[in-house]
Amino acid sequence: MDAADRASDNIGNSSIEYVGARPHGEQAFSIWRYRNYGGLQMTGDIDAPDVISNGIGCIAASNEFFQRHPFKVQALQAAGGSD
Repeated sequence: MDAADRASDNIGNSSIEYVGARPHGEQAFSIWRYRNYGGLQMTGDIDAPDVISNGIGCIAASNEFFQRHPFKVQALQAAGGSD
């Protein structure tokens, strides 16, 4: 992404790392990735009981952003995201 703004840092000697970006022209949208040393287990998966994720990603956006871009809401819902 050709980002207008980026933020990244690590906390506790890289125990937690994060990176975020906001595209040009979109004050109401950003995307983030968080990584945790040693993994982060939020729920179990019966198909992969020994797999532990080392991070999580999220999208932060306003209602107004999704009203202007309804196709992105449909794509997030199709991917299992929140409605």
